[in-house]
Amino acid sequence: QSPTHLGSMPLYLRIALAPCWRTTTTMRIELLTFDGCPNMRPTLDLVQEALRLEAVDAPIHVIGVDSPEAARHLRFLGSPSVRIDGDDVEPKAMQRTSYGIMCRTYDSSSSDAGVPPIEMIRAAIRRAL
Repeated sequence: QSPTHLGSMPLYLRIALAPCWRTTTTMRIELLTFDGCPNMRPTLDLVQEALRLEAVDAPIHVIGVDSPEAARHLRFLGSPSVRIDGDDVEPKAMQRTSYGIMCRTYDSSSSDAGVPPIEMIRAAIRRAL
């Protein structure tokens, strides 16, 4: 149950479940993408699931990147990119400088993937708390 659904529950359940959720208004989650990226929706789903698993209620801001200039200005490493409080979910990404309108791959234990592994997203959320 998310915090928005607790209001319809009996009071004793709301008291029991409410401490399990961490509502944060200061955490900024960004999903940077370009129009037509096939990995945007699966990544959005992973971010939502990671938030649920970490019991964090925070909005996800989807940011469209539509030009090479915007990509450089936003330090856009390709689509989809996920940042939490301005930090990329992939720690190694801080060293990269290849910005542009392109598909992105993430290091994962099995291979390079077009979506970040959920554990990478969860770890970034925990670092930001």
